[in-house]
This record gives sequence, structure tokens and C-alpha cells, in this order.
Amino acid sequence: MFLSQVLSADRCCREALQKFLARLKKFESQSASGSTSAYCQARKRLKTDYLSRIHDATTARLESLEKPRHLWRGRQVKVVDGSSASMPDTAENQKVYPQTRTQKAGCGFPIMRLAVIFSLATGAILDAAWD
Repeated sequence: MFLSQVLSADRCCREALQKFLARLKKFESQSASGSTSAYCQARKRLKTDYLSRIHDATTARLESLEKPRHLWRGRQVKVVDGSSASMPDTAENQKVYPQTRTQKAGCGFPIMRLAVIFSLATGAILDAAWD
């Protein structure tokens, strides 16, 4: 449900839960509460190391499915891309992602810079870093 929520256009808990309830009804002929409380509480308990393990296993599986025709001259092609994201102007974000020295104090928003390495054949993110 969490991955479905993250990948959906609106990303709200209610929509993720409604999709789950529809599948539950269709495939299991069962129903459950429409309250998002339990789902949101469970989502808060997700540990980043667990999500990282899921990512690593998924990436390994995708890479194992690569066929010779997906390679360039017999080699895996990895692409590096970078970007940045403006963060909400909170004290916590300012502490973790301070503004650049060239920016006037109190003006603008914290900026997170990130770099990603992904597989050209599968599109899977192989590694990422941010600061």
C-alpha cells in the first residue's frame, strides 16, 4: 500500500486505503474499515532499513532479468544524474539543509542536492546520495 501511495498522483492515505479495500473486496470478497488511522500508524512504523532491503532485493531481481540485448556491447550502462529540491523553510530543515553562503540570511528556502545512479536497461535506481 505504501509503495502504491508513493507512486500515485495524489499520494494521500485515503486513496491508498481505498485502492486496497477495492482489491480486498474483489479478490478476497472481504471488507475492512475505511478509517485511515491504522494504516497511517503502521506507515509511521516503517523503518528505512526495511525499505532499503526491499529496494535492494527488487533491484537485484531486475538486474538478474537483464538479457544480452539490454546491454551495450556486452556491458551494463549506468547513468548518473543530479538535481536539487527546495525544502519547506523550517528550523529543522535549515539545520540539515542550510542555505548557501551566497544567499542572504532569511531569504529563500533550504535546498537538498541529490545524485542518483540508475540502470539504463531497467531504469532501477542503483544508488542515491543527498546532502
